[in-house]
Amino acid sequence: MKTILVAVFIIASVGFVNAQTPEWVTGKSSTYPDDQYITGVGSGDTRQEAENQARAHIAEVFRVQLNARFSTNKTETLNGSGSNVSGKTVDITSSSVNVGLTKTLEGTEIADVWQDPNDMEYYALAVLDRGKAAVRITDQISALDTELVEVGNEIDTAGTKLGKLRLLVSRKDLALKRQDLNSDYSVLSSSGQALPLPGISADEATTDLLRFCQNEIRFGLDSKGPRSESPAQVVSDNLTSQGLVIATGDTASPDFTLKVVTRLDPSKTPVDGWYYCRWDIELSIVDNATGVVMTDISKRDRSGQLSVRRAKDRAVYDMDKAVKQMTAELMNRLLGGQ
Repeated sequence: MKTILVAVFIIASVGFVNAQTPEWVTGKSSTYPDDQYITGVGSGDTRQEAENQARAHIAEVFRVQLNARFSTNKTETLNGSGSNVSGKTVDITSSSVNVGLTKTLEGTEIADVWQDPNDMEYYALAVLDRGKAAVRITDQISALDTELVEVGNEIDTAGTKLGKLRLLVSRKDLALKRQDLNSDYSVLSSSGQALPLPGISADEATTDLLRFCQNEIRFGLDSKGPRSESPAQVVSDNLTSQGLVIATGDTASPDFTLKVVTRLDPSKTPVDGWYYCRWDIELSIVDNATGVVMTDISKRDRSGQLSVRRAKDRAVYDMDKAVKQMTAELMNRLLGGQ
């Protein structure tokens, strides 16, 4: 009799738990329908973990759309001659990934939290009001449209090549940001439609920038110092991947020269069995018309290995790694007017 009573109690308890389990844990929420809200469910050992997972699931809805577009448009082959970009494949959207996503997710709220009494797992429901989020994005896109028009007008009256290059880069970045926000808007829209494009598209802005880089402006490359040809090649690859042209003997004189200076100072005295080579690398961009250094950046460190020769090789390898980030920073300063 006691066994039967215990069994009945267990069955009743399970039935009570199931009755209390929120519908959104295993299915859709009738309180937050799909046509009005984007929802995300997360779980974890703690309430905070569950809430973080729920918010991440909402973000994933936008990332899936963005990453799909990014994978499709990551490269574009541009062909032609003269006033058109010469044929090559270049990276045109690497700066666009997840731009604006944080702003899009503003307004995400944790609507409900539930803890499973069986395993004590926490579940959280995050919700994002489609209508309110769409209004915020519409305002941001409208502001970008105004700015794109203003930058476009400045491009037409730019007095220097560098000034025009900076404006073209700025317009491309603005257009890519608008494209990403519009992608988010299409996710929020009940119709799945994006806002109409009143001006230049991201692809058009990118093509204009590449055309200018290919035909109107030239960068020279000058390297000095031991083993400087290796980091100089890294710099060259970085610039050409952005569509910039490195002037050679059969092309027009460069407007700017990017100088690479290296120094290696290997020690022949081991320290705890290791030989070290101090290295120093400096990058600078010079305006060839005036001789003025527009911007520069340097880095120094030391690299260790089990022999002097290998320490020098390691130093060159470490310089090559460092120069990738240094080149990006240098170009950001130049194009940002810093």
